[in-house]
Amino acid sequence: MSGSDGIAPIVVTGSHGFIGARVARLLSSRHPVRAFVRRDAAVPGASERVVCDLGWPFSEALLDGATAVVHAAGLAHVSPSTSTPDGFVRANVDTTRRLARACVVVGVRRFVLVSSVSVYGDAAGEGDDEDPVCAPVDAYGQSKLDAEHVLHESGVSEPVVIRFPLVYGPGLPGNLARMIRAVRAHRFPPPPSTGNSRSMIHVDDAAAAIALAVDRKAAAGKTYVVTDGRSYSTREIYNLIRGAIGRRPTRLGVPMVAFRAIVRAGDIARALGVQHVPFDSRACRKLLGDACFRGDAITRDLGFVPRRDLPDSIESIVRSLGR
Repeated sequence: MSGSDGIAPIVVTGSHGFIGARVARLLSSRHPVRAFVRRDAAVPGASERVVCDLGWPFSEALLDGATAVVHAAGLAHVSPSTSTPDGFVRANVDTTRRLARACVVVGVRRFVLVSSVSVYGDAAGEGDDEDPVCAPVDAYGQSKLDAEHVLHESGVSEPVVIRFPLVYGPGLPGNLARMIRAVRAHRFPPPPSTGNSRSMIHVDDAAAAIALAVDRKAAAGKTYVVTDGRSYSTREIYNLIRGAIGRRPTRLGVPMVAFRAIVRAGDIARALGVQHVPFDSRACRKLLGDACFRGDAITRDLGFVPRRDLPDSIESIVRSLGR
């Protein structure tokens, strides 16, 4: 297998996904793209489509002729109550192992793994440390860290790891989409103003960072955190959403004492074995805790410069989620 005009292609997994689709489209402007998909459907920009379930062994020949792999497939935006540690291992660790082994057999040198700041767990603070200690607190974060270790130990000659915080943009999945829908439906009260600080990244900037990691020699062997260069409090995000749906910002918020009472009730329910707890300590940390990171290294090494931020993107995001 080879790309158009005999040019070596870039393999992109997860090319139907939120990040992978943007990566495939961006890379196609300068490389043939071989899109790995789980079902046969169009991938804008791809010159080849390969239907392949990475959850099962596959032929190394599917990587023949490729010069790089971008592994954007995986399991992320799911509820802990409906996902098991084994599920994350199969989707995030085992697929990385199979792909990395195939790259070694075929001779693909560059392997870019899309990872997550979830590998840091609660070690994320105010962003003073450019590389906090990895200490994942859930099965998802552990699976992403394990996938990174698998890649580095695989023998792939040019591994690159990109750790993203929350990725936003039109059509986004996950917690921010749920928050937007809940605010619009008057089911999300104003959070307390805690002054917390969270990093984020626009999906187009995320794709641009991955493209640099594919093309630049300096990226080989490196691990990068990528952000949009600023941080956001939960209250700021809430008010940006309100503005995008035509409501005024609010200075009021649920008193912290009420939040603590709700958290305690959720923790007790979880301790008693209740499966679907809407709010507990874990959810509170995700909503009101700090998760702020520095992305200086990718700017120094690869010249990455983010071009979008949440305030200039929120209206298009809200529109993309419909009514």
